[in-house]
Amino acid sequence: LVKTLEELAVYFGAERACSVSRELTKLFEENKRGTLQEVANYFKAKTVKGEIVVVVAGC
Repeated sequence: LVKTLEELAVYFGAERACSVSRELTKLFEENKRGTLQEVANYFKAKTVKGEIVVVVAGC
């Protein structure tokens, strides 16, 4: 996930808005919004499992 977000930041620009949602409709649902760089930094510090949806603004 982090590698994908970092590659998207290179392609679209680090300031592009995005949203990452994980484990939708489940007990441990998580949503993180911000710039591609902010969200990548957030998930660098976490172990991520489960289904993930990435939405990038303007795509």
